[in-house]
Amino acid sequence: MNRSYRIAFQVTLDHSYYTSGQTPDFSILPTRDTMSWLKENKMLFRSDETGFRVFYTAAPFVPFTEKELRFMLVLKEGTRFFNITDLNVGGEDYTSGDLLLFKNSGLTSELTPGILPGAESKVFTYIFPQKSENPEALGQLEIRDEAGNIIPLEIPDPDTIPRTAEKEFRYPVDLSKYPEGVYDFKTSLSDNPEVITKQIYVDEQVKRQSAFGLIRITLTEEVLASSFKAQFTTKQSYWRYHFVIKNMSADDYVFSVEDQLGEYSFVQTNNDEMNGYPVVVFDSEQLIPLSELPRKKLRFIREQDGVRSTLVSNLSNPVVNIVNEDVGEPNVSNVFVYI
Repeated sequence: MNRSYRIAFQVTLDHSYYTSGQTPDFSILPTRDTMSWLKENKMLFRSDETGFRVFYTAAPFVPFTEKELRFMLVLKEGTRFFNITDLNVGGEDYTSGDLLLFKNSGLTSELTPGILPGAESKVFTYIFPQKSENPEALGQLEIRDEAGNIIPLEIPDPDTIPRTAEKEFRYPVDLSKYPEGVYDFKTSLSDNPEVITKQIYVDEQVKRQSAFGLIRITLTEEVLASSFKAQFTTKQSYWRYHFVIKNMSADDYVFSVEDQLGEYSFVQTNNDEMNGYPVVVFDSEQLIPLSELPRKKLRFIREQDGVRSTLVSNLSNPVVNIVNEDVGEPNVSNVFVYI
């Protein structure tokens, strides 16, 4: 029997760096549980460079109960993405190994972003964020699932976890009988009243795939035909130009950097030296967003006795396809130009 399909929902991965508005940096894969559920409910998954879509059977319609669907974001190549993307989410910075999480809330089109401290297998050793100088200190651990239910822990005793020689507290966690999802790990020490709760996403497949992120869509009949977007924001930085003057005397001229479009201004901040050559340094006075379409019309000018000449008519933009070492402030993009 031929089936006709309608769109259940679609998700685009939006990124302000790209002229198309979408990022091509990810492969998108349903988790094993999600793919099985889609097949059981006669739904289809399709992805491309803009995002993905899920389709459902229109005739005959197969009713379904509310279900949380999960889709992994796996980076194809990470260098460029990390160089062009602002990964501060709600005041919290993404660090290597974290898991970026997007989830829907009601009928709002923009998915809510968050950061989880990485994914773990169902069987792993949890290391407390707390340490203790007291060799007699004991650790306490409580784990709750997404519904707030306490996961029973029996052996070893989660209330009397001894300190290791490294002054840490470790507990062998076995969640093999429980579903994939976010779990709250609540830890405390007998000699310290501070309680720390961390969320861990437990999913063997997500960990094995080294997924960068996860999209969670709570699917109900009310959100059928909805369009969602996961929004990534272009990184902004102060651009610092290092002009290495090899073929003239730097003392004989006044130099400047000009934006012919009049959007940004640059000031000379320093004189330096590299391999015996003088270096003239200019910083932008404003944060400049990176863009797939290079910013042109930035030029390097020299002036002597009122006579101006252009040394470079289109200055290079910061490089985004190589690993950049931090030189000085992390919010500064360094560009080296040899004259």
